[in-house]
Amino acid sequence: MATVIRAPAREAASSIAYTAILSIGLVLVLPLVSGLAHLSDLQYGALAGMTVYAVPQVLAATYPVSAQAGEVGTLVKLMRVLLLMPWLALLAVTERRRGVAAGLGRRLPAGVLPPYLLAFVGLALLRTAGVVPEVAVPWARGGSHALTTVAMAALGLSVEPATLRAVGWQTAGAATAALLLLCATAFAVAARL
Repeated sequence: MATVIRAPAREAASSIAYTAILSIGLVLVLPLVSGLAHLSDLQYGALAGMTVYAVPQVLAATYPVSAQAGEVGTLVKLMRVLLLMPWLALLAVTERRRGVAAGLGRRLPAGVLPPYLLAFVGLALLRTAGVVPEVAVPWARGGSHALTTVAMAALGLSVEPATLRAVGWQTAGAATAALLLLCATAFAVAARL
C-alpha cells in the first residue's frame, strides 16, 4: 500500500517494523489464549490466520499446535493476502482520481499489485488445473518449507531498533488499536466455527 499512496519510505518501514513486532507477540501469546479459551484446532488456526501479520509467523504460531491448525491458519492467511488484490486496485484507482482532480494527472503507480500475489494466484491456478506434475509436489513443498524458514529469519533480522524508535506514538497507537480490534473480531468469528 505504501507505493500506492506514496507514503514516505521511513514511515512505511517504521510501521511495518512495529507491526511485525506486535505480530511476534501474537505468535507467542496465541497458543496460551487457545488453551485458556479451549479452542479447537480449527478455531485456533482460523484465529491465527486472521490475526498474525505474516505467513511465516502464522506457520510458527499454528504448526506447533497441530497440523490441522497449521493448514487452516495458512489457508485463512493466504485468503487474507488474496483480498489485498482488490483492495489495492481500488486504492490505486482512488489515488489516481485524486491526482487527476488535483491537476496532477497521476497514473496508476507501478507495482500496484505485489508480484508475490500474482505469483501465488498463478501457481495456485496451475496446481488446481493439474499442470504441475505430482512428482514435483514434494520438491515444491520442501522448497516452500525452506523458503519459509529463510523468510522468518529475514523478518526477524530486518527489524532495526532505530526504525522502531522512529515509529512515533501516533503510528504505534494506530497499529496497536487496529490489532486489538482485529483480534477481538477474529476471536468472535473463530469462536462461532
